[in-house]
Amino acid sequence: MPKVHANGVELYYELHGSETAPLLVLNNGIIMNAATSWAFQTKALAQHYRILQYDCRGQGQSEHPGSPYSMEMHADDLAALLTTLNVDKAHIAGISYGGEVAQAFGLKYPERTLSLILADTVSEVGAETRIIVDGWLDSARAADSNAFFNATVPWNFSSAFITANPRLLEDAKGRYKLLDFPAVVRLCECFLNVNFTARLGELKCPTCIIVGSLDLLKGPAYAAILKAGIPTLKCTSWTERDTPLVGNDHKNSIQPFWDFWLNKFHKKYIKRKLTMRMKDKVVLVTGGAAGIGKATALRFAEEGAKVVICDVNEAVGQETLKLLGKDAAFYKVNVTSREDVQKWVDDVVAKMAALTSLSAMQAFCVMDSWSR
Repeated sequence: MPKVHANGVELYYELHGSETAPLLVLNNGIIMNAATSWAFQTKALAQHYRILQYDCRGQGQSEHPGSPYSMEMHADDLAALLTTLNVDKAHIAGISYGGEVAQAFGLKYPERTLSLILADTVSEVGAETRIIVDGWLDSARAADSNAFFNATVPWNFSSAFITANPRLLEDAKGRYKLLDFPAVVRLCECFLNVNFTARLGELKCPTCIIVGSLDLLKGPAYAAILKAGIPTLKCTSWTERDTPLVGNDHKNSIQPFWDFWLNKFHKKYIKRKLTMRMKDKVVLVTGGAAGIGKATALRFAEEGAKVVICDVNEAVGQETLKLLGKDAAFYKVNVTSREDVQKWVDDVVAKMAALTSLSAMQAFCVMDSWSR
């Protein structure tokens, strides 16, 4: 599978599924890897999406630079990878460490984030979690694979799972011996700097949160913080009585995570036949800064259109522009003025010869006058 140079680092990635389907990015947990960790999910997800699995810097087959990592750096790496692959925007999913990378990406690149799917992840690091991960760091800094295994497994798996799966865990112990522990140290140190809670309100895309009830590391308390802070939350693993996915620990939330997401969040909020059928077309939307006009502009942008919006409210228009992608444009126009609207259209046509569609959600009479 290929590697690319992005943002100054070599990244390993895999692509699965139809090239015409919308892209879903899978961000790994801290010691997961793209080549093996998603084996049970890829086939099901690829029926609906183009799947991008990749190792972030310090993981798996990607480069392991010796300098410190940050979540912002991971977000920039992913953005550069998407750009290299000619992808403007995508659905961004992640479990555990990957969920924190997903949050960082959503906050820094909202215009490239179609949705967020966050499983067993945090927006801040509490005192107890910090002590736990400090213990991981002690064994990682000593490059003691057995000590690191013993320090991490009880927090990643429930006691019932540990009792029932001795052979699986013995196999895992062998893989721990292959870890690049200096890189693991940098990843753990990066995690300890996670602090997104105060900014969760900036996330504007549809978001799904999932957590296992037996997750002792990044469990329901952290999910509740995310739930309270994200204004565009569409669904969670909780029932109406706020019961998390029952019986799942930190690592074993991954399969129920995808089952829940595909059967609820995907079907209800995301499955819109996003076939990019408007790619390379230009769409004008009047009143596009807010309300129906904004919703229309965002929908066309999801389908790949280059969207040009106009509105009298420049401040709100500029905020909406950030959500529409790099090819979008905003004009301050009074749509009650035929002269102003005609000047706007003429200017757009002059700059974008591919003009093919016009949506005048708040200016039907003006559109009527043009048609005559």
